[in-house]
Amino acid sequence: MTAGSTIGPWTVGLGGVDLQGSRAGAAPNQSVDLSEVNPGSISQTIQTTRGTAYTVSFGAAANAAGAPAVKTMTVSADSTGAVLQSYSVTKPGGDWCESASANTGYDSYSYSFVATTSSTKLTFTSTTNSRFGPIVDDVSVSPSGATTVAPTGPCTTWSPAADFQTSPQPANPSEDRCGTPDVWSYSFAPAADPSSGQLLGTYQQITSGGLLGLVRWFDGQSADGGVYFNPTSQPITSAHPPQHLQVTPDGQRAVVVRWHSSVDQTITIGGAIVDRDKSCGDGVEWTILLDTTKIASGRITNGATQLLGGDGLSSIKATAGASIDFVVAPGADSTCDTTGLDVTISRI
Repeated sequence: MTAGSTIGPWTVGLGGVDLQGSRAGAAPNQSVDLSEVNPGSISQTIQTTRGTAYTVSFGAAANAAGAPAVKTMTVSADSTGAVLQSYSVTKPGGDWCESASANTGYDSYSYSFVATTSSTKLTFTSTTNSRFGPIVDDVSVSPSGATTVAPTGPCTTWSPAADFQTSPQPANPSEDRCGTPDVWSYSFAPAADPSSGQLLGTYQQITSGGLLGLVRWFDGQSADGGVYFNPTSQPITSAHPPQHLQVTPDGQRAVVVRWHSSVDQTITIGGAIVDRDKSCGDGVEWTILLDTTKIASGRITNGATQLLGGDGLSSIKATAGASIDFVVAPGADSTCDTTGLDVTISRI
C-alpha cells in the first residue's frame, strides 16, 4: 500500500506498507509490515485529554522472509515533549504471503506519552532499510491513570523550546504552551532586514538519517536551514540536546524567531545563545529587536556561548502587538551554524 492510502483510521506514509494477516489473533484479522519496498509508516489521530498519560500497547514481529534479522522501528506521539521511542524487533514472524510457515507469533511492547492537546497523532515508522520490515499488530491505547497539571491562564514566561508546538496540526505562527494564539513565528530573512522575512511554511518530522527524531520548520527547499526541535529525552547529535530548540541559517539568509506580546506588559530577556556545532565554521552573528529597534546584538565565535541579560534586556516595555525578534545570521563562513536559542522571556 502506497503513501496516502488508508487502513481504517490509519494513514500510510513514507515508502508504503504491506497489509497482511494478523499474528495476534486480533480483530480485524490484519497486521502491517511497515516496510513495503522502502521504510514506511502508519499514523492516526486519536482523541486525548490534555494532561493525561496514555499507554500504547502493541504486538510486533520481524518479517523473517529476508534480511536483516533484527528489524527496527520508532513510535511517536506528537504531543509537545513526547519521546520518539526506538524499538528493535527480533521475534520471527514471517511474511504472511511469502513465509506463512514462519508465522511464530509476536512480542508485546508498550509506549507512553502525556497528551498536551485534545487530539494526538500516533505514528509507527519503520527504520529498517529493507522490504522485509517490522510487523505491527493489535494496537490499543488507554489512559494509564497518571495526570499532569495542565496550564491554566496566560503564561508569564516564554521560551522557544518550552512553547514549541508539535501537535495536533503545527502552525506558523503558533500558540504558546498556555494556549495563547500567534505568540511565536519562524522566518528566513535577509540579515539586514529581518522585518522582510518570509514565514517558514513546511513542517517536517525527520524519519531517517543522522537527524532521526528531530522536527523542523523550513521553507520546503532548504537542505539544512530552519528551526529544529528535539522532542525526545535523548540527545540526537551533540548539536541537538533533548527538549532544546536550535536554528540554522540558510546560506546567507538569517533565521528569525519572533515572539508577539498579546497584552501591554514589561518583560525581561535572559538565557543564552549557543553555537552548538564546534566541528567547523566561524560562529554566528545575533541580534535582538523590539519591533524594528535593536536592543542587543553580538557575535559568537565557533563553539562559544553568549549569556543574555543586563542593560537593554532587563526591563522592556512591550505593548500589545509588539514583537521581539531573535535573529541569527551566518558569519563569513556559513557552514556549521547550528545555534541554540536557550532564551527565556519573563513578565516582571
